[in-house]
Amino acid sequence: MIRNLLYNAINHTQDGTTITVSVQDTVEGYRVSVINPGEAIPKEERAVIWERYQRSQHQGGRRQGTGIGLSIVKTILDAHGMTYGVDCKDGLTCFWFCCFKADI
Repeated sequence: MIRNLLYNAINHTQDGTTITVSVQDTVEGYRVSVINPGEAIPKEERAVIWERYQRSQHQGGRRQGTGIGLSIVKTILDAHGMTYGVDCKDGLTCFWFCCFKADI
């Protein structure tokens, strides 16, 4: 999952910028985030990018890939009952998922 999220961030980040991976300890468990700078994913595309062969058409980055990476992430997270999402704010895109402490 992390590899797919990192590849996604690399493919949508301009050269010379920083991708951040963070893990936050929360009351419910751990929140893992992969954050990259760039143009926000339009709100209407944020739900469909998790589906197979769907790619956001927003500008920025390299736009490489087949469009299955996020669907693989979604399948794994759904199978384990984990919550996940994407947030776009202040020029950053954050793909995140939460896992329960007992799952680790």
